[in-house]
Amino acid sequence: MNKNFSEITIPFEEAENYFKPSNKEKLNTFFYKDKNYEKIIQDTTYYILGDKGSGKTTYAAYFCNGFRDGIKSSRYVLSVDDYGKIITMKKEKQLNYTSYTTMWKAILLIKLISTITDGEVNSIFSKSNVLSSIKKVLNDFDYNKLTIDSFSPVKIIDNSNFISSFINQIKIKSSGVQDSAKFSYNYSKSHESKHSLMVFEDLWTKFINNIAGSIKNLKLKNHHYLFVDGIDVRPDEIPYNDYKKCVSSLVRAVYDVNSEILSQLKDSKKGRLQIILLSRLDIFLTAGLSNPGSKVTDNCAFLDWSVTNENEYKQSDIYALVNQIISQGSIDSIEPWPLYFNFKIMRGNNSFDPFIYFLRLTNARPRDFVRIFSILSDMCNKSNKENPSASQIESDKFQNMFSTYFTDAIRTALGFYYDKEQIKLLFDFVKTLHHVKFSYKQFKGAYNNFVRKDELKNTYGESDKVIELLFNENIVSIFDPKGYYRCKYREISISNYDYGLETENLTPNTTFLLRWAFEKEFDAYLK
Repeated sequence: MNKNFSEITIPFEEAENYFKPSNKEKLNTFFYKDKNYEKIIQDTTYYILGDKGSGKTTYAAYFCNGFRDGIKSSRYVLSVDDYGKIITMKKEKQLNYTSYTTMWKAILLIKLISTITDGEVNSIFSKSNVLSSIKKVLNDFDYNKLTIDSFSPVKIIDNSNFISSFINQIKIKSSGVQDSAKFSYNYSKSHESKHSLMVFEDLWTKFINNIAGSIKNLKLKNHHYLFVDGIDVRPDEIPYNDYKKCVSSLVRAVYDVNSEILSQLKDSKKGRLQIILLSRLDIFLTAGLSNPGSKVTDNCAFLDWSVTNENEYKQSDIYALVNQIISQGSIDSIEPWPLYFNFKIMRGNNSFDPFIYFLRLTNARPRDFVRIFSILSDMCNKSNKENPSASQIESDKFQNMFSTYFTDAIRTALGFYYDKEQIKLLFDFVKTLHHVKFSYKQFKGAYNNFVRKDELKNTYGESDKVIELLFNENIVSIFDPKGYYRCKYREISISNYDYGLETENLTPNTTFLLRWAFEKEFDAYLK
């Protein structure tokens, strides 16, 4: 184990880097299997839920970078082009007869099929040639390089040549009986456009039905997963309401494809197909799935790193993960954390165990700790010190750098719902609070006196809606007179997934705390 913190290799903050061939082995050094690993390999898990920075993409990278528990995995990252094309075509009435959910089902199935190699199919079963049959149909129409990296199924939707050829040529074997898909389409003039618009009449529904009838006959040598990533952040150019409709339909489509189609493989115990969507919990809940609580429990791996009792942090997953990171995969029995952080951190007149201090400073996400280590490593190297010190962490430099990072993370999270100017408006209001600790009465006074109150109200609602939003985004916490602070990220869990601030129970004297990480950014440091 390296005794000099300044020489430790800090993991990437963006797990995207671990999909590069040169970095695949590095992830094995840092990766920590929490309780969710066993959940992910179950055949009923269709989603990985967690905030940005909680490790969703890291899990996908770990599975995609190797053969894990009989599972071969691939990844499909949804792009702005994917969303933009589908939403534009829908708004321009080119998809009048096709719902978003149906469209996503088709895309997911095409993408899943495109990632399965011939070597994964048990060729001794004649019906397994459905894989080559489906691929041949697509290859006939200029998609001769069906790979996870080069194939965008959205292009098919907007390809009239593909559609017309598809109608005449697609032949898929279903249950041993050859069935030609008889699709119809027509062109109609739009009163709003000079161009002819293609109207798809049940085209993709019939395509899905044919695929579903054939895919159950696939005989796979091993399990095959497709991780779907990229829905956490809304592209600036797509309005929220449009994006919500599109993404919510994707969440539902993932459930339907898994439960209604992929679960029908006849020999799924030996080799099953599974799609796993990576999503924030709040986005998942906007989909309107029936019995969402049951689906969170049964069909989701929920990445929760919070520590309810700070004094018992050594029994937590986040502590184990942090030690895995700084040990660099060493098999030494020495616990690495005390080697580097054997000191107290002062905050005002109070002293804190460093790990407890970081728990209060962060949302206890892996990425938060990686950023802390990155800042400290840089500070150590620039000052020619081997290990971090309390004075470094207490310094304005460290506090400013982490505050900027943390505020940017919240800004990104809010970006799913609001545009940049709306977020700036909210932050400008928070800056008028000027205090770390304030009562709800003081908060309402600041709300009523805000110079842009009308804009704030039109965007976010009355004062109780604003404080609820600040609580839900972990910008503020509720302070208990006994010293306990209640943050949403600490209270929410897979069994308490819908936890939130009950504004009707607030009193004028209810005390709130601005999270430590925002104090520098919002100019409220220890006031």
